[in-house]
Amino acid sequence: MHHEQQPSMMKHHPAAPDHGNHHPGSGPGSGPMCSMDMTFNWNTENVCIVFKSWRISSYTQLFLSALFIFCFSYGAEYLKYYVGVLNQRLTGSLTRRTRIQASLWYGLQYTISILLMLIYMTYNGYLIAAVLLGGMLGHFHWSQSPAIQLPPCH
Repeated sequence: MHHEQQPSMMKHHPAAPDHGNHHPGSGPGSGPMCSMDMTFNWNTENVCIVFKSWRISSYTQLFLSALFIFCFSYGAEYLKYYVGVLNQRLTGSLTRRTRIQASLWYGLQYTISILLMLIYMTYNGYLIAAVLLGGMLGHFHWSQSPAIQLPPCH
């Protein structure tokens, strides 16, 4: 059913000035913004990855970002391997210095895991594939046993 407004009901009011607290570049016409999808998607534009400044706006940027994420995820698996080897060497010497060193490495692993989780939470299929494939290949190359040593995000 279609309703038309009668001319007497159509009133034009000048736009009231906006006195809201907007950040520079966040108003209308300020350019592309990050998409914030809460469902799985295959978007190739306006996908922000972790930071607003890391915004995909072309297929080339998508490819380079996915390649970087693949390498980052692969590197996370190498780091797990390296920390495992380091911990085996330090098993007998639990001095304060070695405990601090082990805690710093653990903190780095934890930070990387959280960053990978945040990338996964873009729900973008291309980026999820990059995280998974990089982690799987890294696990294949660097794992010392078939069992997973650490859960991805604790």
